[in-house]
Amino acid sequence: MRKNYLVLLATLLVLGCESEPPIVGSMSKSSVCSTAGYLIRQELGKNFRTISQKCVVKNTGGDNVEIESGYVSPINPTPFRYTAQGHVRGNNLVLQRIRVHGIDEEYVPFTSLGG
Repeated sequence: MRKNYLVLLATLLVLGCESEPPIVGSMSKSSVCSTAGYLIRQELGKNFRTISQKCVVKNTGGDNVEIESGYVSPINPTPFRYTAQGHVRGNNLVLQRIRVHGIDEEYVPFTSLGG
């Protein structure tokens, strides 16, 4: 429950500072990227960096999105690139599955990313 509250709070903060048109639901590309980065940090740990990583968001139909971005681990300065799939309902992004390029051959449930 706390995690959902934090996601909603982060999303509302991002939405309050932008003027981009929505790509899906009420979320713009920037807010989807920011929220996805936040979710990655929550899943992997706060020492992982997602800021300044190139991020591309595609609306794959309806409320579904595909996000391509990256993160940097605390022990490896080379970014790990990932593709995540999820959906947006209003201002809420839910990542369902993810594939880390060069590590995962197939998508795995997002909740298993952290171990």
